Amino acid sequence: MIRDLLKWAAPGVVTVFGGTAAALAMATPHMIADLTAEGEHALRAAQLSWGRIGLDARDLSLAGTASTTVERDAAMAVLAAIPGIRAVRETVTIAPLATPYEIQVSVENGAISLSGAVPNESVLNELAALPTLAAADLVVRSGQPDEIAWRAGVDFALAQADLLESGALTLSGLTVSTRGSTNSERALGALQIALADLPEGVSLGQVAIDPVRVAPYTWTATFDGDRIAISGYAPAERVVERLRMADVSGLPIATGLSLASGAPEGFAERSRLLVEQLARLEHGEASIVDGVSRLTGAPPSIEVAQAVTEALTDTGAIVQLAPPRVADYWVSINRQPGNVLVFDGYAPDEATRQAFAAIAGADASFLKLGSGAPDSYRLAVDFGLDLLSYLAEGRFSLRGNVLSLSGFATTPTDYRTLIGLLESGVPQGLVLGQMDYRAPPAAQYGFAARRQADGAVVLSGMVPGPDLERHLLAAAGPDAVGELSYASGEPLNFTISAEQALDFLPWLDEGEVRFDGRNWIVRGLPASPIDRSAIETEFAVRGLVRSGWVLDLAEAPPAPATPAEIAPPATAPAEPEATPEPEAFAAQNEVATSAAVPVPAAEPEPITVSGPLSPPEPAPAPAAVAPAGAALCREQLAELSAHNAILFQSGAAIIAAGAAQELDAFAQALGLCPELAVNIEGHTDSDGDDQRNLALSVARAEAVVNALIERGVAPERLYAIGYGESQPVADNANADGKRQNRRIVVTLRDGL
Repeated sequence: MIRDLLKWAAPGVVTVFGGTAAALAMATPHMIADLTAEGEHALRAAQLSWGRIGLDARDLSLAGTASTTVERDAAMAVLAAIPGIRAVRETVTIAPLATPYEIQVSVENGAISLSGAVPNESVLNELAALPTLAAADLVVRSGQPDEIAWRAGVDFALAQADLLESGALTLSGLTVSTRGSTNSERALGALQIALADLPEGVSLGQVAIDPVRVAPYTWTATFDGDRIAISGYAPAERVVERLRMADVSGLPIATGLSLASGAPEGFAERSRLLVEQLARLEHGEASIVDGVSRLTGAPPSIEVAQAVTEALTDTGAIVQLAPPRVADYWVSINRQPGNVLVFDGYAPDEATRQAFAAIAGADASFLKLGSGAPDSYRLAVDFGLDLLSYLAEGRFSLRGNVLSLSGFATTPTDYRTLIGLLESGVPQGLVLGQMDYRAPPAAQYGFAARRQADGAVVLSGMVPGPDLERHLLAAAGPDAVGELSYASGEPLNFTISAEQALDFLPWLDEGEVRFDGRNWIVRGLPASPIDRSAIETEFAVRGLVRSGWVLDLAEAPPAPATPAEIAPPATAPAEPEATPEPEAFAAQNEVATSAAVPVPAAEPEPITVSGPLSPPEPAPAPAAVAPAGAALCREQLAELSAHNAILFQSGAAIIAAGAAQELDAFAQALGLCPELAVNIEGHTDSDGDDQRNLALSVARAEAVVNALIERGVAPERLYAIGYGESQPVADNANADGKRQNRRIVVTLRDGL
């Protein structure tokens, strides 16, 4: 193969003509030396230093290895141009150029091999025949540096090979480098001495000699809370220095390391990282044994434990940290679709975490280890798992000894089971926190409050839970019957609407108030025209039509008609603009208040009344009455009106039960003037919309009229008049003034 790469030049001769016979005859040893030096100088100047020259009398010979015939011819021309040269002969080898010009002595398990570039076939054969070589892979190449220095460098490298256990000595140009490990401490010392005394012309390059190989390769760092002590082996002094400079927040580090080769891959970076993470613990130990890294100890907090674990994740180190104490100890379990249970929070030990992970459908990967779990931890978690089995989706949590539950039950039966478990099955030592579990959602929500012909009240349909069930049954009366099931997804303001539904039942002889999934419907037969009027007034005052309520009443038995008129306000109101919802003006039993039920801020519907809003035509003059009787009647009516003691339910035209005695007194006073007509005037304060206040004042005046009729006052005498807020008797800017303005005034009609 080497011969294929070479092109041998045939010996040639360049004859130099010129000069005189006398000049040719004058060659001396001094002149020969000068010609040789001049030739070598000329080749170096022409950057053809590969050439080696010899001089026989005045004949020069050129040898060496050139990369091309052009180089060879150029060298011959340079030499031929020197004065005094008679002829130039050449034995130049033509071979490819090697850059850099390298030869390497390699050692592997005690076997020595030689590879690289040599200047000619002769040197190649000589080196390949060395008995110490196990293998030779040499090629002839041009580009050789100074031949003598190069050969001295090759011989030096071969001489040091026996000192290596494994590695290489490389001669690149005239620079020798070495790497590997020695087979003993003595061999290491001998190599270091040799490298300090290189052959002339040869320089020292990179030296990377590992210390003596040891097995097993051990390294240990311990931390007692005050100081870190490191022992074992390190591959180089620079690694030891890096450990001394590790980021340990100023903690003192004591190193007692011996240099040795055989360190596992990545030892320097891994040992530094272990020392830095060890310093973050309260105490602990880090070790490396033949490539297996380990860190044990006690972290001061869960955050530090997590940070240390994450920092060592990519190193493959085994991290075994004692669970840190957690002040705020908690655990949660989320039940997700598909019966998936996701654990989060803390577990007291790895065994507990693995036990949770073994539960069907469980994911315990988010659980962190921490000490400080309550004594009832496992009992509470088992109870939570039992609770979650009744939920389609939900979350159980334990914080300290307080457990919380949220979610939706799978079925109404499961919901009732949950209620029972949480009422009587909570393990000892645990207390209930936030409970936000709900019945399963209903596809269409329905509810009905029904009054039967025998007066019995039956509640059926759906309610969100037992608390509202008990409340509604209590409000419906002691004999009310419940046929209710539990479901979530109730409409907005369901509780208020259900309570309103029950308020209508006493006015029905037979009927129901039903929610059909969209609207609330009041349907049935009122007990009397007065009851029908009460229902209609309630609808108007509360604006129930605009809230989606529907009124479907049968005709009640006829009753004596009651004349009513509405007195105009002091100033006829213009078309009202949308106003804010009125606030709740007074508690139950407040006197003649404006509507307290929230209504949308929209333009009010007009109040339909019989007749114009102007004063009614004067009634026919009654028969003459004794002046003394009329005066006494008027005086007592004024005194009773001043009591302002006829009270109504807040925002409604329903007379409070406590007003019965006052109504009896009014009826008795009217008995003093049985033939005189009477005005029953309703007044409100200025809160809320003026048109609604006007309607409310009329409704309340009519309610008083009906109450007086029930007490024997002839209906044809009574006229209900509503003034709304138009005739205040006090300042509406304060609560006391508003109280005075909310009133019922009973007077004899003008002119009588």
